Amino acid sequence: WNVNAKGKDESLSSWLCADWHQHGPPDIVVVGFQEMVDLNAVNVAVENKSQSRSAFWIDRIRSTLNSRQNTQGDPSRSYTELPTKYLVGFLVCVFVKAPHKPRVKYVHTDSVGVGVMGVMGNKGGVSIRLQFYDSTLCFTCLHLAAHRENVTGRNADFANVYNKTSFEIGNEAVQE
Repeated sequence: WNVNAKGKDESLSSWLCADWHQHGPPDIVVVGFQEMVDLNAVNVAVENKSQSRSAFWIDRIRSTLNSRQNTQGDPSRSYTELPTKYLVGFLVCVFVKAPHKPRVKYVHTDSVGVGVMGVMGNKGGVSIRLQFYDSTLCFTCLHLAAHRENVTGRNADFANVYNKTSFEIGNEAVQE
């Protein structure tokens, strides 16, 4: 979701939880954000606002997922946040239903900047890898080169993020 450096005031339920009445609440909810902060030179170089903007959006998602209308007072329908990952203006956050939390293992994160000079975080990807029961899942939020005609630039950004993303998962996870 590209929030264009704005703090959205509207309810998130209308799109985040829109079809729960038909299908029920999902076991996992993943949300990715782009442009949480202005992508100016100071924010890209220093990342002085990224942590607070990430916390703002994570809190908004958590409160939306766990609102009374969604949980109906049932703690087994509540969501818990897994480790998140942000880089400058983008973020990926994962929430899992509380009863499934003990079955989430080996959570690892990584970020790859491919923007200015091929390394800055104004463009790139943030990823979360985890084991959920017997399945390994990886979620990545990308912010790639702009402009419709720049397909080559976006493909190059994607390839760089894909090739540079790495998770130190450890021998225990590999053996399991």
